[in-house]
Amino acid sequence: MTGDFIQRRDRAYRGASRMLTGHGRHTQAEWLRELASWVEVNSGGVDPVPDRYGAGPQVADLEQEAAALLGKPAAVLMPSGIMAQQAALRAWAERSGRNTVGLHLKSHFLVHELDALRELHGLRPVVVTEQPRPTLASDLTGIPEPLGSLTVELPLRDCAYVLPTWEQLTELAAAAAERAIRFHIDGARVWESAPFLGHGYAQIAAVPAADAGLRRLRPPGRRGYPGFRRRRHRAVTGAHEQLPDLPGRSRRSAQRCDRGARRGCR
Repeated sequence: MTGDFIQRRDRAYRGASRMLTGHGRHTQAEWLRELASWVEVNSGGVDPVPDRYGAGPQVADLEQEAAALLGKPAAVLMPSGIMAQQAALRAWAERSGRNTVGLHLKSHFLVHELDALRELHGLRPVVVTEQPRPTLASDLTGIPEPLGSLTVELPLRDCAYVLPTWEQLTELAAAAAERAIRFHIDGARVWESAPFLGHGYAQIAAVPAADAGLRRLRPPGRRGYPGFRRRRHRAVTGAHEQLPDLPGRSRRSAQRCDRGARRGCR
């Protein structure tokens, strides 16, 4: 991404009055005012004791809520998804004794993380497929060497946000289990993916063998932003304010796509 492109993109972003994705443009000052307002409204008139080093009632409450949504006994809040992802794959490599990680050519690990799996953790990425589609169970048959883990993104962002069908996802997980491969789901957008998959969050998290993997979860409809405390705040408000409306948004998006297709748009 060239500097000229970034500058043109940022100018267009600052000058836009309507946004196709996200929830509009927010300045840093607006983020901080929103955070302060949220604390005042939800503190019951008592200044809350801040969490320290990732521990405290606010963090614990959020972790318990995320665990309940996913049907899991526990969850952990991490400062960044990249940190959580790499930690999970490193753990499975050490437990399995295999440093190989199966992934798509357009995986976030290969496209955006500066080869950190190899450079920082001594892991060896193995491209399972280069096709512009989700990873399928049949792709594993072409990989002769043993894999320590297999990772999939829901959806695959750098492949036009493509999602597998529910059948494709469960077949891939079952194929990984047959080969004793840890199945890791990158769930940064699992909230938005659920309406397409036709199953709830807990059902997605219970895909065969997938419960062996940690997940990266992002507040729905938001890009990453600096500040661990703001990230926690957006996760809480996202869960309460946006998750209930996601099925409706999905239906409205499908209706807009249908109208565009009828008009000849592709």
